[in-house]
Amino acid sequence: MTDLRRLTSIRGLRNNNPGNIRMSDTTWQGKISKEFNTDTNKAFEQFESLEYGLRALMKNAYTWIQRGKNTLEKLITVWAPPHENKTGRYIDYVAAQMQIAKNQPFKKLDRKFFISLAKAITEMENGAAAAQSLVPYSAYEKAFSMMGNISYIPSVEKKRIGIIGIALVAGAAFCLYKYYNPRLWHKKRQRKKVQV
Repeated sequence: MTDLRRLTSIRGLRNNNPGNIRMSDTTWQGKISKEFNTDTNKAFEQFESLEYGLRALMKNAYTWIQRGKNTLEKLITVWAPPHENKTGRYIDYVAAQMQIAKNQPFKKLDRKFFISLAKAITEMENGAAAAQSLVPYSAYEKAFSMMGNISYIPSVEKKRIGIIGIALVAGAAFCLYKYYNPRLWHKKRQRKKVQV
């Protein structure tokens, strides 16, 4: 595991928190408790290792995506809000690094997606030169492996599944109505008598 706490003065990297996640009650894996956190003003989380900080970055992004922030534009706007950041520039940088359109809904959340997202956010938050020289690629890989099981159904797929589900339920209800409706049943029996 990589520990940058004594190796740099860049705040996000010094805290092993390359995404600059603000202090909260979230019980992140590898989080240093508030009483032992040495961050100035204790404004940002601090982690035991860089890998734990990168994992928190990825998990935080995953949570926002699950809540509907399913494009880079939506995600980065909550990650780096305009009242604190140059959000448009941030979005453009991440989109260029990930090589996806900023308003394109995410289709697949996999190893490649999370590593390229974490790498771009780390570079934007801490400076590209520092991030590239101090954060080994293996730290991103380890962080992703520590995320655990992730599943994602894009919004378009959710809508399609919802429409199919409604159609199936409606079809089943109609069949049950037709089969169990006493008036329709009575008419079927009358037709059979007439045909005999």
